[in-house]
Amino acid sequence: EKLIDLEIAVDISGSVTDHEFHVFVSEVASIFKMMKPEKITLVQFDTEIKSVTELKSIKELLQIEFKGRGGTFIVPVIERINTVKPRLVMIFTDGHFKFYGDDAVVKPIWLIHNNPEFTAPYGKVIHYTIGE
Repeated sequence: EKLIDLEIAVDISGSVTDHEFHVFVSEVASIFKMMKPEKITLVQFDTEIKSVTELKSIKELLQIEFKGRGGTFIVPVIERINTVKPRLVMIFTDGHFKFYGDDAVVKPIWLIHNNPEFTAPYGKVIHYTIGE
């Protein structure tokens, strides 16, 4: 079966290292291989949404230029979720931000690296460690 309407938000703030970006890209590539989505909407964010790109292949993913490196503000991502209402949302982040405002209408899966103290007021949190 194929998964449709998948949105993945990637934290590109200054607290995320280049090595962590490579891990994020690897994980998104694995999602393409395992879940076989028709497309993945990739959202890059730091204090704002920097880009939204529809990807249909791993090749397109590997051509993405990541931009950003500011602080982290999750509100624009939650506002986008509430407007677009994708079927499934995954957010790759280190979780170094505060929650403000409304709940997400689509409960995201938070993929939190190297921050075991992170909790979210909604959605499912999955913690993992990235080795250097």
